[in-house]
Amino acid sequence: MSLRGKRQKAVSVVSENLPMVICCVFKNEAPYLKEWIDFHLKQGFQKFFLIDNRSDDNFREILKPYIENGTVRLLDSVHENMDTFIQAEELNAALPFIRKDTGEHCWVAFIDVDEYLFSVEKQAIAQSLNAFTGKKIAAVLANWLMFGTSGKQVLDRDKPLIEQLTSRAPVEHDEHGLFKPIAYLPNVYRFFEGPHRPIAMGESEFFYSDGSRFQPEESKFIHAPLRINHYWYRSEEYYREHKLEKRKSFGDIRDKELEEWHVARCNEVEDVTILSIEND
Repeated sequence: MSLRGKRQKAVSVVSENLPMVICCVFKNEAPYLKEWIDFHLKQGFQKFFLIDNRSDDNFREILKPYIENGTVRLLDSVHENMDTFIQAEELNAALPFIRKDTGEHCWVAFIDVDEYLFSVEKQAIAQSLNAFTGKKIAAVLANWLMFGTSGKQVLDRDKPLIEQLTSRAPVEHDEHGLFKPIAYLPNVYRFFEGPHRPIAMGESEFFYSDGSRFQPEESKFIHAPLRINHYWYRSEEYYREHKLEKRKSFGDIRDKELEEWHVARCNEVEDVTILSIEND
């Protein structure tokens, strides 16, 4: 399949300090939504387009004040089930709403509720994106780091998740070559499979956050100036009772030995970088 959209001509990023929004599909994430939204508001994002995939928890109660003040636009999932192709369809269905509410010229981060996007340097995310002004960008790519349970059986609901989960896999862990896009909306045609790399318009290109050009055949581990903490496991309880079931819909099934290795791997390194950012 071609990774180029129908329009042959891409456009350059028109100006600095464009609106920044987030779009994601979620299901039964009520305990985590407030902290995640508040964190990204501090990072400079102005609006969230959240696609509910048939949640049956109290997410509406949590989101109510954000919906009322215009911070969140809640969309209903088109599909009941989920896999990488359906996820792409859900994101595609949200694109017209983003264009209508925010305008064509904006940055859209496609991240999940267990992913925290931030700048590790003394500059805001917006400043990193400003460096791409005048370039024909499809998306700026932010690599993630996989975080484990930090030995927590359950999370203390009175404490921030990011203060409790401070263990991750080593930088060289192969999954750290994966990324999520902060897309420049005019140059994004649609998603085909999953949320990782949209189909680019015309000659627009993908760049990592440090300004290096993305090459499909080459995995890079770039975690500055932008990075994502991927709290994939959360607590031991969440992993056993929720995460394992969610993974089945995406075909992510490991044998017992590999599973045990991955759990241990994601708890090898202590990393509190995000807390120093929060306290600045």
